[in-house]
Parts: sequence; structure tokens; C-alpha cells
Amino acid sequence: MASEETNEMQTKISRTGPWSWIVGGVIGAVVVGAVWGGVAYAHAGGPLIAKVGNTGIRQSALYNKLETSYGNSMVQEMVSEQLISDAAAKYHITATQSQLNSALSALEAQYQITSPTQLSLFLAQNNMTQADLNHILKLQVLEQNLAQRNVKITNAEIQSYYNQNKSTFIPAGKKTPAPLSQVKSQIVATLKQQKAMSSTQLFASIAKWDPITIYDSQYAGVKSQIVGSGAASTSSAANVTSSGNTVSIP
Repeated sequence: MASEETNEMQTKISRTGPWSWIVGGVIGAVVVGAVWGGVAYAHAGGPLIAKVGNTGIRQSALYNKLETSYGNSMVQEMVSEQLISDAAAKYHITATQSQLNSALSALEAQYQITSPTQLSLFLAQNNMTQADLNHILKLQVLEQNLAQRNVKITNAEIQSYYNQNKSTFIPAGKKTPAPLSQVKSQIVATLKQQKAMSSTQLFASIAKWDPITIYDSQYAGVKSQIVGSGAASTSSAANVTSSGNTVSIP
């Protein structure tokens, strides 16, 4: 039965779209546990993990490949996560349980997850635990809340949206749309999403007071990937804040 459920659902996650945080979580589990865990073996080449004929494959070679393939993405995710955490703390932004439940429901709808068994399979096939998923959903909600922090919606905008989209508010089996009072919160949420800052705009605004330093030239492009091409990456060391977060003057 489990195999049938697996075949019916999209279990592999995309690197783009609203679930890009999940990709970072998956990569993080691999890279952090491998690359940084293998530093102690770097000088000796590490223990032998496989052999083909007379040719050995050592742990350090595996770690080097992982860092080459996923290191940039992982550093980008780690920096982005810190920006969100810092901004959420500064502006007292939180993720409510209702928002987290909605985020989970959206994930389940996108990947056609309709049962706890399918969710467990989804997590297993993406090398994630429930705790990993909960953390990622929280990051997603915090980012959304930060992006919408200064968005204002007027009654005129709500009324206009309702008038232009009445057909979408007709309940099943009915011929007339639901009254505005019943769908107002739904309209407000939609309009806030439309007017919210993009991820690049959000991170760029946060980085103005929580600037980013890139010390390793291998990851010199990470800053521009996060905050846009208008921000130059910094590869040299600069300042350290009192809280211990490494920063530099952009």
C-alpha cells in the first residue's frame, strides 16, 4: 500500500518556488554533516570508504565533491536564515500555529500528500525529519511575515478585488458569490502576497543594518545571490557585532 501511495505523489522537491527552504534543509543535512565533519581527516585523505579494483575512494574525496556541488547553496541558505532570524527578532515577528498549519497544508497540496503515511515517505525520501520540516516551515512563514510587514491594504482595494473576482467566490452548488464579509480575510491575504517584497528586496533591506561578510573567495558570489547584483560581495574580514554575528560595511 505504501508503494502505491509513493507512486501517486510528487516526492522530490524543486530547487525553486515557495519550497526552496526545503532544498536548503536537505543540502544542509548532507553538507554540514559531511564536509565540516570531515575536516579532521583532510590531511590524511580520510578513511577508505570504497574500493574499485586497486583504486581506493577516500572520505576526503567524497567531502570535496559534496562541498563543490552543494557548498555554495548551503552557505546561501545559512546566510539567508540568519538574516531572517535577526530581522524577526528585531521587529518582533513570529509565526503563529495557524500560519504554520496553513504552510504545511500548502506543502501537502502541492506535493499531493493526503495522509500521514505519505508525509512520512516524503520526509524519508528527502532525507528530512519532522523537526527539520517544522523548522523550514517556520522560516518560510517568518520570511513571508517580514516581507508583508509594512504592507497596507485599503477597503477600496478589497472592494475592487471582490468586484473583479466575484466568480471565484461562488460556493459549490450556489449561483451567487459569498458576501464580502465572508471572504474579506481571504482577499486581504491575497492582496498582501501581491504587494509583499520579493525575497531579494527583503534580504537587501535587512542587510542594510545587518550586513554580510564573505570570507572565503570560493563563496564570493553568495552575497549578490541573496541581496541582488547591486550589492558587491566582500571577501575580506571586517567587523564583528557585539552579538557575535560577523558583519562588514557593504
